[in-house]
Amino acid sequence: MDDRQFAAIATAIAGIVAVLLVTTLRANADITDTARHGRPAFAVDVLTYRWGWQFTYPSLPGVVDRSAPNTPPVLHVPAGRTVRFRMRTEDVVHAFWVPAVKFKADAWPDTTRTFDLVFPEGQALSGHCAQFCGLKHSDMVFTVDAMAPAAFRAWSRSAGGRASFSGRGAGRPAEVTLAR
Repeated sequence: MDDRQFAAIATAIAGIVAVLLVTTLRANADITDTARHGRPAFAVDVLTYRWGWQFTYPSLPGVVDRSAPNTPPVLHVPAGRTVRFRMRTEDVVHAFWVPAVKFKADAWPDTTRTFDLVFPEGQALSGHCAQFCGLKHSDMVFTVDAMAPAAFRAWSRSAGGRASFSGRGAGRPAEVTLAR
């Protein structure tokens, strides 16, 4: 191999690395520091367990959406608002995955994972556990009901609570921010 062939190969490799770097940076463009977006508008506590989900809403005492046999839970969120999630697991590693917003977060035992999401309005999105966690792993599904803020307030009143969230925290649909 002469110097020109070596230079051509080195240039091609550098070009491939540059393309991969740019692609990675663009794919992660929506993952930003939470501090940039300010205070989240609403919070949800997520508990994972074999083989289900539990969603509780700190500002709605007593309102719990939990998996039941053959009935996946529904996660109710205000659309277009930043929602802070605090997730933990009761047993093994699970993963909160909502493919439509291109987001996945793992729940590890003895750890609380915090992340922020903004969901597009008026959509029912499917959610799954993306980490094989045992024989009934396929039962670990849920639905995200991303409601317009007025509809979300109405839902919270009918559920026995009173949702309050700030007008802050609005973001682009499917925007993901991670709190570290």
